[in-house]
Amino acid sequence: GQKAKALGTKLSAGRYLALPFRNPITIGILLGLAVNLAGITMPAWVMRPVDMIGAISVPLMLLAFGVSLRLDPLPGRGEHQAQTWTVVVLKTLAHPFIAWAIGVALGLSGPELYAVTVLGALPAAQNVHVIATRYDQSELMARDAVFWSTIASVGTLLVIAALLGG
Repeated sequence: GQKAKALGTKLSAGRYLALPFRNPITIGILLGLAVNLAGITMPAWVMRPVDMIGAISVPLMLLAFGVSLRLDPLPGRGEHQAQTWTVVVLKTLAHPFIAWAIGVALGLSGPELYAVTVLGALPAAQNVHVIATRYDQSELMARDAVFWSTIASVGTLLVIAALLGG
C-alpha cells in the first residue's frame, strides 16, 4: 500500500481490498474475536504476557503522545491547522450532535440518550495518533486533533451534562 503509493503505482482491486487484512492491528483484532467467539480459554502462560502488554499499552500511548507534544510545530501552529480545526469541530460539535439526533430518531431518552451523546462527545482517541505514527501519515494533525479535541470536549461534555444529565 505505502510502497505502491510512494512509487505512484496503482494497486489491483483484490490487493487493495486485502490491505486491511495485512495490517497487524486488524489481524490481532480478528484473531482475538475468533478466539472469543469460539469460547476458547487460553492457558495462563499465554495470557500473562498478553495481560502485561495490555496493561502497559495505554500508559505507553500516553507517553508517546506526550513526547510528540515536544515536536515542532507546537500544537496550534503549522500548515495543518485548517485541517486540524475542521477535525476538532467535527469531533466536539458535529459528532455529539449526530449521536444525539440518531439516538432521538431511535427513540432513546433519559440515561440512554445521555450515554449515546456523551460517547459521541469524547475526544479523538490516542489510537488516532498511534495509527498516524505507525503509517507515517498526518502525524502532527493527528497529534493536534487529539490535543485540542481533548481540551474542547470538556466544554462540550459540560453542556451535554447540563442539557441531558438531569
